[in-house]
Amino acid sequence: MKKIINILLCMLFALTSCTNSHMEFMGIPIDGEVENFVMKMKQKGFKYKSEGGSPAIVEGKFAGYDCAVGIMASKQVVSDIFVVFPNEDSWNLLSSNYYNIKDMLTQKYGTPSNCIEEFQGYTPDDDKSKMNAVEYNRCNYITTYETGKGDIELSIKTMKGIYFNKYFVLLHYRDKINSAKGIGTDIDDL
Repeated sequence: MKKIINILLCMLFALTSCTNSHMEFMGIPIDGEVENFVMKMKQKGFKYKSEGGSPAIVEGKFAGYDCAVGIMASKQVVSDIFVVFPNEDSWNLLSSNYYNIKDMLTQKYGTPSNCIEEFQGYTPDDDKSKMNAVEYNRCNYITTYETGKGDIELSIKTMKGIYFNKYFVLLHYRDKINSAKGIGTDIDDL
């Protein structure tokens, strides 16, 4: 009887550890303090670009691209990772990055749970018109992958400045456990 109880306890522990595991980014669990996560990213060859706080920014090679990675915390615990791919000035290069990353994500995570790839209002027919649609937020390219540990969102974004416009692919990893912790404590504030 004692042996059966031990087996059942081991099975229960295995199930609990599976359901409580965190999403990973480059093999690193999206969990713990930002400083510890940054240290692990440095061990993978990334360079630290910001001091303290959230987001912490590191730069390095990710999926064959030179990227900036933002490490966000919710209630002092890492909950989200944002990957900003290189700025591109043509639709051909921008969409090529998007579809290349989407193909890799689909190979790893399977069919996306949601995918929208459209221009709002009309379908531009040349590179310049498509980049104008991106600039004025009329380009809606978003693919989402849901896993038991969290979700991943791939999108095409723009960032406007007084003297510059940037057009890039953004990849967002959201850990289910730590995001829920942050929301739960935020609701308690209300």
